[in-house]
Formats: sequence, C-alpha cells, structure tokens
Amino acid sequence: MPGGLGGGPSNEQKQLFAQAAQDSGLAAMGMEMANQMTGGQSMRNEDQLSAIYHLFAAHPNEVALFFLHYPEFLPGIIETIRLVIKQELYTFFSSDITSINTVPEKAAELGYSTITQENITAALAKAAPLDKMQMEVHQSDMNAMQQLNGHAQGQMNAQYQQQMMQQQQMQQMQKKKESESILDKIQGDWKNIVSIIVLSVLINTSMVDGLFRMNDMTYFLSEAGTLNFQAVIVKALVVAVMYFIIKNFVPL
Repeated sequence: MPGGLGGGPSNEQKQLFAQAAQDSGLAAMGMEMANQMTGGQSMRNEDQLSAIYHLFAAHPNEVALFFLHYPEFLPGIIETIRLVIKQELYTFFSSDITSINTVPEKAAELGYSTITQENITAALAKAAPLDKMQMEVHQSDMNAMQQLNGHAQGQMNAQYQQQMMQQQQMQQMQKKKESESILDKIQGDWKNIVSIIVLSVLINTSMVDGLFRMNDMTYFLSEAGTLNFQAVIVKALVVAVMYFIIKNFVPL
C-alpha cells in the first residue's frame, strides 16, 4: 500500500474525500458527464458499465499524471541507458574478445572511457529523484492528516457550539420562567386555581355536610354535633379525586 494509507482509507478519509469532491465540484462534473453520455435516461446494467468505463477512460490516468509531474523522467532514463551502452561498448571492444584496437585518446574525447558508475548513478538519480518523491509523499501524508484533524476539530467545534446554544436556550427559558410575574403564573394555572376554589366551596356547603348526618350516623360527628376529623379526611379525599378528574379528563 502507498505510504500513509496503512490498511487502506478509513471511513473518515472516505468522508473527507467525498466532501472534497462535492466542494470542489468534481462530483457534479462527473454526474454532468454521465448525464451527457446517458442523455439523462435510465439504462440497462451493461450500458451503465459501458458508460462508466468510457467515463474513466476519458479521465487522465496515473501514468500520464506522473509524466506531467516529472517531465525529466524519460530524458533522464534515456541518458542513463546511453551511458550504460557507451560504457559496455568500450568495455567490450577493449577486451581480448575482439581483435579491434581502440584508441584511448579518441575514446576519452568521445566520452566512452571516462564513464564511471558514479556518472550512471547520478543520471539515474536525476531521472527518478527518490528524495523529492519521498518528500512529496511525506508532505501529502501531512496534508491529509491536517485535513483529517481539521475535519475532526470542525466537528468537535460544531458539537461544542450546539451544546452551548442548547445551554443558552435552557438558561433563557429558565430566566423567562423566573421573570414571570404572579399574574402571569395565575393566567397559566387558572384552570387549577378555579377548580380548587369551586371544589372547596362545594365540599363545605351544608348540603354536603348533611350527607354525613344521614340515617342518624354519628361516626362523622363530634360530641358537640359538628363534623369531626374523619369527615374532614373524607372531604379532602373527595376533593383530591375530583381535582384529578377535572385536571386530566375535563377540557377547559
């Protein structure tokens, strides 16, 4: 795998690349090209595959981009091959294999006998600058990591801002509740207040008190003939039950 990718692109990297494609307009360009090729009509699966193949074939491949980025690569390779051939030819004709006599002065003048391994290594390094390539790969990795970190930091900042906004809204609601006047609270709870007043009045009428004296009952009466504490508890329970029913089941 290329340096910096590890086991392949992560989900965050895929999301980042997809977002970059959207922001840069590449995704829209690809969709527009696909629509132009398909005419915006639905296609069969094999037609879709054919259109996608032609779409990718029209896009510059990595080899073409490499040669554009390193224009000295091919001339450097050709120069390296030329040096190797000249060195091998001089070595061959200077050996005992052939009966041809070489002229050292002429060979040196034409650059055959002066070629060394250092010359070949230098020409090869000029054609394929490994240090420069490694530096660019490292820089690309650093840029990718910075973009990932910036993306993650942006998400964290967005979450923090959202939390702050929620807290501010909660604080404003709390302040609004605290700043409500007594009249505002009465207007908001008028149903409960009226229900309690009406129930309290009704439960203390003489008609209700007479219910505790029916059939000469004395359980709810004191020695003075007034209602005792048991009658008060029963009244309170009745008020509580009626208030619960009015609050939850009677629309006002």
